[in-house]
Amino acid sequence: MLNIFNLAASATGYVLSYGFMNTFGMLSMLEGAVLLIGGGTLDIASSIFGTEARKILFRSKSNYSSDYHKKEQRKATDLILLGLIVLIESIILSLFLV
Repeated sequence: MLNIFNLAASATGYVLSYGFMNTFGMLSMLEGAVLLIGGGTLDIASSIFGTEARKILFRSKSNYSSDYHKKEQRKATDLILLGLIVLIESIILSLFLV
């Protein structure tokens, strides 16, 4: 889904004389950064610190669960790995195709 958006936005960048690969590389780098930040945030939010911070800030009644934290860490690891792959892809594209 995001690659279709990246391709459409890159084609628009080409028409606007910004360059197809410049636009595609920048959007891929932005996508990788969002995935990395999302994965890190997901991990921190389910940790002991995140649980206690929610209790203090939002008066939440939830307690820390190591099983829930492990499940969320698996999701966060997937997002972080995907973010690294997309980031490396954008770096390779910017080095060799621009």
